[in-house]
Amino acid sequence: MWTDIHMRRIRALDDGQKSEVAAVALTAYARLEDRTEAMSAGFQNHLPKPVEPAELLTVVHSLANPRSKRG
Repeated sequence: MWTDIHMRRIRALDDGQKSEVAAVALTAYARLEDRTEAMSAGFQNHLPKPVEPAELLTVVHSLANPRSKRG
């Protein structure tokens, strides 16, 4: 589990593989401002709890199979 502070540190690493790790903010904070903060911290997505299992699977799948890696 990473906080926005941890995510900012990870994104600042010089090692490309480590700095580009996929991450989703799964949080109880659901305001637009919370989403904006999570995205600016380096998370690729923001899901407020409770999250539907199908939505979580869709997000994880999209991160595991980005379009740039396809084809």
